[in-house]
Amino acid sequence: MKKFFLLLALCFFVSVLFQMQVADIAHAQAKKRLSVGTTVAGGPWYLLGGAWAKLVNAKVPEVDVAVETGGTVPNVQLVQRKKVDFALTNPEIAYEGYTGTGWAKGVKYDIIRALFPIHASETVVFCLESTRLDTLKDLTGKNVSFGPPQSTGDIVARNLVAILGIKPNIRNMSFQSTIDGLVDGLIDAAILNLAHPAGPILTLQTTKKIKFIKFSEEDFAKILKAYPMYRTTKMAQSIYRDFPYGGYQTLQLGTAVITHKDMPEDLVYTIVKATFENAGMLKEAMASATYTVPENVKHLVIPIHPGALRYYKERKLDIPAHLIPPQ
Repeated sequence: MKKFFLLLALCFFVSVLFQMQVADIAHAQAKKRLSVGTTVAGGPWYLLGGAWAKLVNAKVPEVDVAVETGGTVPNVQLVQRKKVDFALTNPEIAYEGYTGTGWAKGVKYDIIRALFPIHASETVVFCLESTRLDTLKDLTGKNVSFGPPQSTGDIVARNLVAILGIKPNIRNMSFQSTIDGLVDGLIDAAILNLAHPAGPILTLQTTKKIKFIKFSEEDFAKILKAYPMYRTTKMAQSIYRDFPYGGYQTLQLGTAVITHKDMPEDLVYTIVKATFENAGMLKEAMASATYTVPENVKHLVIPIHPGALRYYKERKLDIPAHLIPPQ
């Protein structure tokens, strides 16, 4: 009889365990599988996108967000084709896609919608101190790295030199290859868009003195007339040892998370709300994620998804008319 009860108890235990496993599988299958496009594995956006996916998966239990590789321009294209559900990109670059201008060359990526700002980066122009370059005009005829191809820095740098009438020999190189190229004399200067302080520049400063080439007021006037979605900012002198006295006036671009217009409104609202309420999880992954605050919605330049708009209206934020999504 004792053996019978032991066997009965064992059967009951196995039955309960089996039911729990079935429930776990059913729960996992019930989750909505989503993806977020970032950048190359190991890059800043890849790390930031991974932190955001972790946040959403922890705070929005009905979804499971996976991280995909991508890039500034490819992410816009992937969201338009619904190959990814969300993506990191620069609002200023996304604007060219939305309007069919610039890199988009007449093709409109018009179903993309903005969710929230997540990060910011600045453009710096620099060379070794020993290089005889003092103004942006001096870059004509010189070998200049614009960073990786189709990166934010590459697109911005190409726009800048075109507007300012500068004709450098453009080199598309990784950030580390750019630093090595400066040291080895393979390139003369670099125009890079990065979150600062940037590791490659800090590394270069351990062995070399750097010269940061300034934008003039005339340069800014021409750039902002052609690209009104860009904005200027002054980077603190303390960021880099070799920064000009008083800081470095330059261009700042944001990074935003985007989706497509058909993403369910309630789901988007829940995700945006969870993101802002737990933004500290992003700051743990990248210090510059301090940009992730609702008030920075003003820096988004493409229409906002209705789900995100609902959240901003609840916060009683003024939303510029150009950010209201078309019906």
